[in-house]
Amino acid sequence: MVCFGAFFAHYQAQGDTPKPQEKKKGPDPVVYFVPHADDEVLTYAVDIRNAIYNGHPVYLVLFSEGEHSIAREVVNGRFDASSVHAERAGERVFCKWHKTYHDTRRTPSLYGHLSLKEFGKVRVDDFYRSGEALGVPKENIFTYSIPNGGFTEHNVRPIIEHFLKQFPDAEFRTMSKADVHPDHAKIGEVLEKMEQENLIRPSKTRYFISIFTDRFSHRPLPVKTDLMHLEDPLDEYYVLESIEVYKTYQPAEGLYGTGYHSVPDQFESLIQAVYTRYYDEWQPLNRQTAPHQPPKHPPGQPVQEDPTKTDPTETEAPPSGK
Repeated sequence: MVCFGAFFAHYQAQGDTPKPQEKKKGPDPVVYFVPHADDEVLTYAVDIRNAIYNGHPVYLVLFSEGEHSIAREVVNGRFDASSVHAERAGERVFCKWHKTYHDTRRTPSLYGHLSLKEFGKVRVDDFYRSGEALGVPKENIFTYSIPNGGFTEHNVRPIIEHFLKQFPDAEFRTMSKADVHPDHAKIGEVLEKMEQENLIRPSKTRYFISIFTDRFSHRPLPVKTDLMHLEDPLDEYYVLESIEVYKTYQPAEGLYGTGYHSVPDQFESLIQAVYTRYYDEWQPLNRQTAPHQPPKHPPGQPVQEDPTKTDPTETEAPPSGK
């Protein structure tokens, strides 16, 4: 008995007694707040691929179905009573991508003349397919139904709070409050306000300048920004695959090229130069000592108005994930 006790004490002293293994914590999740379907590609794609490359679980949160995008009228070929400009009902809408007037009465189409509800569903379907093309699992994709043009703190904040509660250690990405699109800017404004209320650590946030604001608007930015490129050049494959989702036009199968019927120049600009612009901390520019450089865009491309921008509406929808 004495010998056995000495034997046990010897091995215990040597540290051979089995100990429960501690579970190693992986990289923090990264949650992207996406205003409209196609923003995940045009503005976030580079960062999404870099996050995945570095092992982060990625989640996409779509705030709006974007049913009021001008792309619906372009695909239908005319305005109708549900259009933002209902007073133009019956007026034809030219497709600058296909250089023609579409006509759903003559072209085989799964939905025929797309209603707002049907078009919203088409955009959400594209969002899911685009997210998966970028490498984000479908179960990590969430959608909400705030009307585009109707983003307010009242309907934006509960969504952010929900995901902050679900993923308290996550990093959060969204658009800058300096963005020219009011929907984009509102999410950034609310997230920054929550930082100031000490609900989110500033080290856990990142703000992006949309591709339209950066490359096409020519509006000077009031904040210092950095450029981001793909850490793995081979990841360009995923970016191009996600772009293809928004370019595929097969209306008989319910695929309407929603992105290219809205902002084809922005997609082509991303193909020509795969990068994005962002900042982690709001650092105002001193214009006397550091004038902002004019936004860059591919030579020969004219400055354009943002076709996705709609008239603001007072309509609000309670946040309800799907």
